[in-house]
Amino acid sequence: MSRAALLAASSWVAVRRAGWAPLAVFGVHLLTAFVIDVYASFPEFDIPMHLAGGAAIAWFSLAWVRAAARAQLLGAPNELALGMLALGLTAVVAIAWEIAEFAADSWFLTRWSNDVPDLLADLALGLGGALACLALAARRA
Repeated sequence: MSRAALLAASSWVAVRRAGWAPLAVFGVHLLTAFVIDVYASFPEFDIPMHLAGGAAIAWFSLAWVRAAARAQLLGAPNELALGMLALGLTAVVAIAWEIAEFAADSWFLTRWSNDVPDLLADLALGLGGALACLALAARRA
């Protein structure tokens, strides 16, 4: 089997096992931001959403890197290395999310990004959720 086929198979395994988590958090975000408008009356709702988002992306990333490791796409990393890869992927997603918020503020005049301290807090919360998820996953492994 080719490397591309192995990558596709490992990606499919991750989506089937853990893809529900980021989709669920994103669905709650869409519902609370655009239907219920929770953020207008309760801006602190951003805190649990970033924690949950970080945990969900870490859960998905860990499933993906484990599937890729089983498909021998990553060599033979141990569980710590897989966790570090998952954390790195989660950090990339968190940064991309914050860039998207900034772009929306710049292009569509939304007010999703408040200031640099808010941005850093959002990133820290996302990574905190990721670390909590990965710590629980490590205890189960």
